[in-house]
Amino acid sequence: TFNVTEGKGRLSGKGQVNTKTMAYNASLNANALQLSHFVKGMGLGSFTGTASVKGQGTDYKSAATNLIANAKVTQFQYDRWNLSNVSFDATLRNGHGIVNLISRNELVDGTIALDALMSRNPIRATLTTELNNADLYRMGITDSPFSIAACAHIDVASDLDEYYKVQGLISDLTIRDSAQVYRPDDMVMDILTRRDTTHAVVDCGDFHMNADVKGGYKHLMTITDNIMNEIDRQWKARIISEPELRCVLPEGHVYLSVGQENPISRALSRADYTYYNIYADVTSSPGSGLNGEMHIDTLRTQGYQLDNIGLKLNSTDETIHYDLLVENGKDNPQYSFL
Repeated sequence: TFNVTEGKGRLSGKGQVNTKTMAYNASLNANALQLSHFVKGMGLGSFTGTASVKGQGTDYKSAATNLIANAKVTQFQYDRWNLSNVSFDATLRNGHGIVNLISRNELVDGTIALDALMSRNPIRATLTTELNNADLYRMGITDSPFSIAACAHIDVASDLDEYYKVQGLISDLTIRDSAQVYRPDDMVMDILTRRDTTHAVVDCGDFHMNADVKGGYKHLMTITDNIMNEIDRQWKARIISEPELRCVLPEGHVYLSVGQENPISRALSRADYTYYNIYADVTSSPGSGLNGEMHIDTLRTQGYQLDNIGLKLNSTDETIHYDLLVENGKDNPQYSFL
């Protein structure tokens, strides 16, 4: 047990640990504690809050481990961010874990709940959120007023190594900026990665993506590094070797169709990129090369407009052929060429 007083602040706590049974019990209570007196130069303000934990065992995957934890931040200012009115509680018993996080402040107003079966392999969990408001502008993420609200129900299964499965729905999505309020359709996702395959289907409004690639995410990260390294090598050597570049291609298929009524389009618009439609349907493999087509209809950025951008890919046994088309019609506001 301890009690510490520093200026107008106070910190008290107590704790017990049994090293034989690995049972533990601890609690902390802080009132107007001036954290800036201990950690200078980080903009830490006064802190008032409580925390407690009681349990036995440290292996969260074991059914024998149990835990009850609670924390509450009554008042805390970090630099310009108000992190007050946040509470957290967690329980773990018989391999069943439940976590609840509630935030009621100007940065985030909402709840997050996690219900997980920790002793199974793979671990299975359900994440639900009711996010009334997340102010990305106050957080410093965006340069102009921008906030989002949404509800989510997402099921997750994982071995915390190479197997991850995510299926869920994000609904009641509301996006606000300084000019308007945007409410896109629900977002549905079905994502799987395991050692031999990666699969992803995401639909939201007129955004549709369907991808299937051989190998898990670790394999894809390695392939990406290999491609970038090969491109860098050929660039420095001032050569173009299609056979060597082809050898590091992934094996898979990607379909993408993106219109204007979806969050991706809105995000690109904020970065001064607008378009009417984006379409891509491409297959890839070391054996067959790159085959398919990509198309962008009416791309606008920085005051310029390209009416039509098209790319067709066709590979033979030795060569990747491509046809690139960029054209502006007679009504283009800057330049007309076909």
